[in-house]
Amino acid sequence: MLGGFGFPCSCRLVEQSVPNSMIVFQDTLPGDASRDQAGAMFSLFYGLWKYMFHKDELRVLILGVDKAGKTTLLEKLKSIYLKGEGLPLDRVVPTIGLNIGRIEDANAKLVFWDLGGQVR
Repeated sequence: MLGGFGFPCSCRLVEQSVPNSMIVFQDTLPGDASRDQAGAMFSLFYGLWKYMFHKDELRVLILGVDKAGKTTLLEKLKSIYLKGEGLPLDRVVPTIGLNIGRIEDANAKLVFWDLGGQVR
C-alpha cells in the first residue's frame, strides 16, 4: 500500500463508518514491538547501571567565626580521606573568600564549602 506521498507504508484499516466518508488508518510499522522491547531493555540496563555506580552527592557548608578551625577541619578531613593530599596543619592560613574540598567515598561524594571569616 502507498502512503500519503507515494511511499510504501504498512497501514491497516481501523474504521470506516459510512462509505466514502472518513477513513481512519492506524500506522503499523514493522519492528514497533521490537522497538518497545529495546526501550524496555535500555531502561532495565540503565536502572541497573545507575544502581551499581550512582553516588549521592552531598554538600556541606562550614560556617563559623574567625579562627574557629574551619579550614583546619577541612584540611584534616582531606588528609584522612584523600591519603595525605591535604595541607599540613602548620601551613594553614586564614581563608579569604572560600575553600572547596571534594571527597569521594564508596557510596557518596562530599563537597565541602569552607566560607572564610577574614575580609583581607
